[in-house]
Amino acid sequence: MSVNQSVSKQRFRFQIVKKGTVIVSMYKHLSPLTVLHLSRKMPYETHAIRQRDTIVMPLNIIVGKEKSRSVYKRGDVVYSPQEGAIVVFLKNTTPSRAYNIIGEVEEGLDLLDSIKHAESIKIERIEEN
Repeated sequence: MSVNQSVSKQRFRFQIVKKGTVIVSMYKHLSPLTVLHLSRKMPYETHAIRQRDTIVMPLNIIVGKEKSRSVYKRGDVVYSPQEGAIVVFLKNTTPSRAYNIIGEVEEGLDLLDSIKHAESIKIERIEEN
């Protein structure tokens, strides 16, 4: 079963104030505890920190390392236990630190490319019927 066909899929909206919306799919089977903690505390209001080829969104939750990888691709959405933040990769990369892989950007990746430092973001779960 591919990631896109998973029954553990949850969809989230990253609303970037005055810019638009990014749709993200998170998958419980990739990092079950991380996705559970994130989805329980919705909605979040945070800000974007632009760091080279990533967008970092600090959150007020703590989750340890879980099912990390060493290679990430453009559009991967991860949780950084070191920073307590959601991170979106804007380029393919092999970082020196470990991240909990939690999902991928479905729509609006180009919008993330245009983010400047400290833009406001609201993260909320999209309820599916």
